[in-house]
Amino acid sequence: MDLNLIVPFLRVYELNSITQAADMLGVTQPAMSASIKRLESNLDKPLFVRHGRRLEPTSDAHALATHFKEIEHQLELALDKPRQFKVYAPEHIVIQLPVLEDIQLIENPLSENVVLDHLRFDKIDMAIESRFKQEKQQAFIYEHLQSADLVYVCRQDHPTIGDSITMEQFSQLEHITLTYWEQQTSGVEKIVGHALPRKIVKQVTSPSSMLLCVHGSNAICATDKSNPLIELLGLKVIEIPFEIAPIQLDLVYHKKYQSNKQHMRTREFLRKYLS
Repeated sequence: MDLNLIVPFLRVYELNSITQAADMLGVTQPAMSASIKRLESNLDKPLFVRHGRRLEPTSDAHALATHFKEIEHQLELALDKPRQFKVYAPEHIVIQLPVLEDIQLIENPLSENVVLDHLRFDKIDMAIESRFKQEKQQAFIYEHLQSADLVYVCRQDHPTIGDSITMEQFSQLEHITLTYWEQQTSGVEKIVGHALPRKIVKQVTSPSSMLLCVHGSNAICATDKSNPLIELLGLKVIEIPFEIAPIQLDLVYHKKYQSNKQHMRTREFLRKYLS
């Protein structure tokens, strides 16, 4: 096996494009195509199929990428070549953390399955997550980072809300929620353990959008107590008539990188900032 074929394959696999991969590596498109064809010839199996203008990896390509990515990481370590680690994180952590050297913070996708797939196929290196408590998979490591309190907020001059509300008020108030619901259960309901009576008037795709909607309306929403936008938008934290358990944030990554030295240094770096 020609090791020079590993990097071209991985860039095409990540970008789903011969042209973009060629641009990234500074080679011509014909040269990139030739590298992929040569690898397919060596393996005697197709690695990509074309769908419109995109190349989609075959199941053989997914399996190959898992092994090739580790080889690439080991080569980088051997050459002491620095690289940027990609880390999914909740929006409020992306806002809070400073720019960190060699770490690219990316806001978590709404779908839990997407996060796990991206970890599995090395689209990202690790994720700061709170949604996998009941669905932990053996392929991944889950390191506890911190506990986060979930609270409800409203605008400071809300016409009917004081410092607290009753369950009757809660059910009558307008609510802003996130678009993603798993099995028709919101994140708050998942934590509380039962359905909540409420009038949902808007569903948005990010916590900041929820808070902005609350800031300009009479609606309420749940958010992390440490979210810096609460103070920036002048929102009021209100007491609600039921308990919400703290959210447990984990650092999630694939077991195959547990002893990878660069990966370990990056994990320690994140733990230091989030402890």
